[in-house]
Amino acid sequence: MLHVIEALLAGSTLLLAFLIFTNPRGVNKRANFWLGIFMFCLAMVFLDGLFINHRIYHSYPHLIGISELAFFLFAPAIYFATLHFVSPQRAYKWTDLWHFFFFIVYLFVNVPSLFFMTGAAKLKMLTEEHPMETGDYIAMGVLLANMLVYCGLSLIKLNRHQKNIELIHASGAEFSLNWFKYFLIGVFVSVLIWITFVLVQDPYFNLIVALIHVVIVFFLAYYALHQGEVYDFNLSEKQEIQDLIAETEDDHASKKPQLEPERLQAYKEQLKEVMHLQKPFLDNELNLLKLAELMQTTIHTLSYVINEGYGENFALFVNRFRVEEAKKLLEDPAVAHLSMLGIAFEAGFNSKTAFNTAFKKITGFSPSQYKTQRTVL
Repeated sequence: MLHVIEALLAGSTLLLAFLIFTNPRGVNKRANFWLGIFMFCLAMVFLDGLFINHRIYHSYPHLIGISELAFFLFAPAIYFATLHFVSPQRAYKWTDLWHFFFFIVYLFVNVPSLFFMTGAAKLKMLTEEHPMETGDYIAMGVLLANMLVYCGLSLIKLNRHQKNIELIHASGAEFSLNWFKYFLIGVFVSVLIWITFVLVQDPYFNLIVALIHVVIVFFLAYYALHQGEVYDFNLSEKQEIQDLIAETEDDHASKKPQLEPERLQAYKEQLKEVMHLQKPFLDNELNLLKLAELMQTTIHTLSYVINEGYGENFALFVNRFRVEEAKKLLEDPAVAHLSMLGIAFEAGFNSKTAFNTAFKKITGFSPSQYKTQRTVL
């Protein structure tokens, strides 16, 4: 049973690595490049166990030890995947090489055994039993600390991304990377479990580890292959958005007002008029760029007007109008035949979940509770 699961795991991981790396849909190219590298490293680790159990190393002993390099590529690969999911326009820097410090050190330390040891010597090293030594514990500690640090940094980036999405999109669920956050947590937990297995060496525990890895890989397969372009704009628009996000995140940025009070008030009046007369919030794909185009201004100016003039981000600002529209529909007998999903679409929301979340956040009631309350009154 265990061998079947291990074979399934290694094969599916290798296939997923290929699909993500080749990226047939052409979305999130840099992020998927690094995610593909991460999955390939994971496949190498799974294949290592398969090669040992099925004595493949006995036929190809020179492959022994190569999979160990994958462990020190895990952390930087997943971190760069995160960076490019949340910042597609990010340029590479020479300082990025520091993220591969432990990989490079491990590579050079093990060059003699990896590339110059004979196949027979490698096979002997594999078949002989070696107790855990101090160096092995240090390597495991470095690996665990590396994964902890980079998973933590990646989660921080993803939390910031969620806030940044709300600066640009009113209904940003499809641009959310929550699935990737859960995947990162799963990866870290699986590393902890794997290290526990190395120390415990229990065959039943091995089966549990394999099953957990199968769940993680299939979870990633579903969400990674369904994820659309996180910032689905042209290059100049992406750059504008990245500049806006950088300004928002920069704690040292100048806090001088971008607009004089009179101009800010004029923009607020113009924005209010556009929202009431043209009702752009009914477009469930409305974003900051579309609204800025209607206002005939830049996204920087519009973002400043919403943030400073109304004290809200773009998502909350737009969703207030949608909720007001939904309240009118919920109270209107003429549209009583509409379901909650129908009301959500009519008000500009693109899903029932987004509708319920925004409605409760703004009114304190769910749409159903609000409708019941109004009926009673």
